[in-house]
Amino acid sequence: MIEQSLMNKRLGFRVRQLRESFHDTREHFAEICSISPHYLGEIEAGKKMPGSYILAKIAVALGVSADYLLFGGDISTD
Repeated sequence: MIEQSLMNKRLGFRVRQLRESFHDTREHFAEICSISPHYLGEIEAGKKMPGSYILAKIAVALGVSADYLLFGGDISTD
């Protein structure tokens, strides 16, 4: 089983990578997800794991599945 801190870091990396691929700022993306830029920064740094509601909002905003954000692999939303 993947250690929690490693899972947090991988999720944060994927969120940041996707957000930056859309050339979106942390401030704007946080607003879309209804979270603070500081909290988004903590997620992207792997310091925080979002709850299921926020994770779902982030996944929808990025156009990927929550499974992809958590575990990698297939990027589709199906």
